[in-house]
Amino acid sequence: LARNGEFDRPTIMNVSPAENERNVNPNTNIEILFSQAMDKVKTEQGINISGGEANVRFIWKSDFLLQIQFKTAMTIGKRYEVRFDKNLVKDARGNFLAENKLTYFYTTGID
Repeated sequence: LARNGEFDRPTIMNVSPAENERNVNPNTNIEILFSQAMDKVKTEQGINISGGEANVRFIWKSDFLLQIQFKTAMTIGKRYEVRFDKNLVKDARGNFLAENKLTYFYTTGID
């Protein structure tokens, strides 16, 4: 018998900066809160950041909370996109995200 929640797909509970947030400080880190303990290697492989400077490191604050730190500041005046690939991002039990997800925000310098 399956344990309670064993086959539940993980969800993204929160992303910071928030979707469509404007005037984000270029020194800000991205934080992602998942609903379940995640497979850290596969989850990192399934996240793509685009828009400007995107040389990042992944820092897991817990099995549920991922912080993405930029090695140098984000580019000023850019729209950044964070994409989650449902075929790669998975929890520690092997359950994948139900769907692809895209969130975005804007750094300072866009009028």
